[in-house]
Amino acid sequence: MKIPKEKILSYVALAGQRYWPKKPPFDVCVSGQFDIARLGLEWCWIKLPPEHSSLGVEGQLFVDRAAISPGDGPEWQRCDWPIACFSYLCCQGERHHEQKHGPVHSYAGRLKNVPQACFDYAWVNRIFLLLRLLAANDNSIEQFGPLPNAEIQLTYDVDALDKTWAIRFKQAIFEAVNCIRDQNRMGSLRRLWRMASLTPNYFYLQESLDKAIESNLAPIYFLHARKPIRPLFLHLMDPAYHLSDLRLLSFFREGERTNTIFGLHPSFADWNDPQVLLEGRETLKGVLGTSPTHVRQHWLRFSFGATWHAQQKAGFEMDMTLGFNDRSGFRAGAALMFHPWSTDWMAPFKLKTLPLVFMDSHVYSYRALNACARRKAIDFIVDEVKKVRGQASVLWHPHTFAEDYDWSEGHSHLIKRIAETNLNR
Repeated sequence: MKIPKEKILSYVALAGQRYWPKKPPFDVCVSGQFDIARLGLEWCWIKLPPEHSSLGVEGQLFVDRAAISPGDGPEWQRCDWPIACFSYLCCQGERHHEQKHGPVHSYAGRLKNVPQACFDYAWVNRIFLLLRLLAANDNSIEQFGPLPNAEIQLTYDVDALDKTWAIRFKQAIFEAVNCIRDQNRMGSLRRLWRMASLTPNYFYLQESLDKAIESNLAPIYFLHARKPIRPLFLHLMDPAYHLSDLRLLSFFREGERTNTIFGLHPSFADWNDPQVLLEGRETLKGVLGTSPTHVRQHWLRFSFGATWHAQQKAGFEMDMTLGFNDRSGFRAGAALMFHPWSTDWMAPFKLKTLPLVFMDSHVYSYRALNACARRKAIDFIVDEVKKVRGQASVLWHPHTFAEDYDWSEGHSHLIKRIAETNLNR
């Protein structure tokens, strides 16, 4: 499908505007068409010249091969870098997979023919920094404006206020599977016993807010608007609490005092229906008194062909779903708040997305890591966002402070690193 190249370049220029507040480092007024169906099929490493090698990983960047023109000379000179960024930001490889096999619902391990290297680093941000250097004269700040500072948004998904039979069942099954696949079987057995036998308090919303405020962070909380009637499988998959819970109402008052943002955390089943998303938004509005503008899909249930359309139609302005359940990293190859691209309209959505680059279960559930390795995994993500001066969100579940999970140590390290990053603005 061919579209005007000027439209592609204008989109990339808008997405990277915080890297060039004065003007983009490339010309957007160009003629010709580009077939975007060519993108997302094959990827390769490009070696950078020595003077720019620090922007690469071991001196290289990982890009869509369709962005490289045939001919002689080094590939970095033949690469159309804005086209490479467009491929990442539009998630073209994932879209190809979805068209053939259906949505992966944010499980990177289900993707076929999309290299995991696409998600290891914030490639788009690194290319933005490269574009500035390639186009700069002696004073890039005078030409393009100052470089941005890194921004990491702390968020909490409120999935539980009390330990229910559904949580006990799901987590016990998860740990039983870990007993089979992990080398540290004794650790998995201990977690399985705690999950099956202990019934601790799960209401840690105020504690999480206090910890964030102590670190000068302003977190966002995503809350579930439970339906009056729901099928049995949603009793298993969705949060059990009601927004009318007196503990929540008290917390909302505290959130209002601290200007805390609350967003919607829709049902497991509500990832493609604008009407049910709107109903959830209105239910949450009835409790908060204002219409929520932020949304993150429960279990990160997501489709490129449906979810953003449904969210925008329901009135949301910011989606924070764009990440993976089973790994940390940079979906869309970016640590960047941007307007996602609609392949139906061949234009950007009005809605914005802020990628989710890390959540607690990445280092506690999906990988059998000790405390030192968990801290290193957190440091890697935070350091990448800092290096590229990017924007990203991270996620923790407050109920995991409880003794059956015992994930509070990782949370403390995460907010410490975020606070250090955001202080350097």
